[in-house]
Amino acid sequence: MVIALRYFGRATLTPADQCYDGVVTGISDIGMSVLSYAKGRFPLTEVIDLPLGYKSGLQATRLCNAYYEKFKPKELADSKIMYLHAHGPGIFHTKKPVKTMEDLKGMKIRGTGTSIKVVEALGKNFGCGSSREHAPVAIKEAKISCVIASSFARIFFRNSFNMG
Repeated sequence: MVIALRYFGRATLTPADQCYDGVVTGISDIGMSVLSYAKGRFPLTEVIDLPLGYKSGLQATRLCNAYYEKFKPKELADSKIMYLHAHGPGIFHTKKPVKTMEDLKGMKIRGTGTSIKVVEALGKNFGCGSSREHAPVAIKEAKISCVIASSFARIFFRNSFNMG
């Protein structure tokens, strides 16, 4: 048996944070998304994305599927969940040694999804991990019209201003 699929990548049908709702509303037939991209949409399930000490992606995946099977969270009831996937330990890295919380002072820290909560607890300087103009262009192309933060990385701020 041969099955032909038509793949739509990179926000062709919906932006990343609307992938789940795109399936619910019929824009997409199948979606593969990261629950924490739709921050606050899945408050119970997105906890799995926090750094909880998983030793492997397999362990995290088994945990989130066992959670789903046991609790059948209502926040996911408007679709048929085929599979939940989790990744292994994330990487938190820097060019200079960090041994104490004080060593993080003034550092620009980038995070995504639910990990933003961890980053916010460490410091709230918004930067996109890129000194090039690609970072503000990507934000603009994603149709993000406003970023609210208590401070911005200087080069990101300048590039954003220059890129409009």
